[in-house]
Amino acid sequence: MPEDGTAELKKSARILVPFVAVIALTAFPLGSMAWPIGFLLWIALVFGMLLLLVRWHAKNTLYHCPNCGNDFEISPVADLISPHGTANGGWTYLRCPRCQQMVRASEKTKAKT
Repeated sequence: MPEDGTAELKKSARILVPFVAVIALTAFPLGSMAWPIGFLLWIALVFGMLLLLVRWHAKNTLYHCPNCGNDFEISPVADLISPHGTANGGWTYLRCPRCQQMVRASEKTKAKT
């Protein structure tokens, strides 16, 4: 059974709020360190957290091809570099593995097993 929008929003907030909080709370302490060192540590922290966020998104999202109806998964690398949009609940521009067409695949939350 698909989740409603409110449950999905709460799930995303549980992931994004700590992400933003860590970035914000570490900016000042790391920024006050010796100039390039603190800034570089903060950038490394942000980049590492971004990779974790992309990995989580790729693991928890299915994509639906509007041409052939195929539901498929993508790798975290494809999730990171593919164009995304927010219209109609979210889409990603991908090549469908079944019909081999480049499509705006709609995002679907994976069902828990």
